[in-house]
Amino acid sequence: MLYVKNLIPQIAHQPGEFAKICGINLTTLAAKSPKNSYNTVTLMISPLISLPPRRYFMKFNLLQTLQASFDTVPNAKKPKSTPIVNNDADLRPNFWQNFSLFELTNSEWEALCDGCGCCCLIKYMDDDDETVEYTDVACKLMDCTTGHCQNYEHRQDYVPDCIQLTQDNIAEMTWLPSHCAYKRVFEGKSLPNWHLLITKDAAKTEKLMRAANIGVAGRCVSEAGMSDEEMELRVVTWVDA
Repeated sequence: MLYVKNLIPQIAHQPGEFAKICGINLTTLAAKSPKNSYNTVTLMISPLISLPPRRYFMKFNLLQTLQASFDTVPNAKKPKSTPIVNNDADLRPNFWQNFSLFELTNSEWEALCDGCGCCCLIKYMDDDDETVEYTDVACKLMDCTTGHCQNYEHRQDYVPDCIQLTQDNIAEMTWLPSHCAYKRVFEGKSLPNWHLLITKDAAKTEKLMRAANIGVAGRCVSEAGMSDEEMELRVVTWVDA
């Protein structure tokens, strides 16, 4: 909710765009607050903040799109799809078994990612029991054909609120899928047998992941231009948290 409140100064400059994304009648609100745009914006976010958790998170995801539009650099080049590549020379043998997450190098930390793309799907969490529901709607940077981020290294330049998973916040990321290597290592579990660190063969890993029904490639859609109502109807069961 603090995220929404922090947007007030920016929303004041583009109230029409905000109203369009959130389905708010700007004319009606302006009539209620004729003094200035700041008061109008305050009224605009009030009903949003009071939404039930499920509806709030849907709006929250759409607000990320608005935030990105504020930060977009004019004439910026379209990012390219960038699969994650591991450099074995920088990795210690079986580091995921011999060291804690807090002892990993940056290269080892990145190598744990299996590139499934599930963390880039829009998801809803119930505040009461922390039940997580995934949709097949992906971040606008996702290449839905390959399942790779189109600009992983600089993703936060395009999507400022993209979550950066770290050793410090891994304990809070209960929504991560059950197959996620970060989550499994944190919980003291072994890596899936299809993980690239186990197979050492990208083609074999890709084949095994498909057989295990893991990954978003070819079965997700972009959030761009999609309403929150449409997203709510796209909950899937092929991601297990």
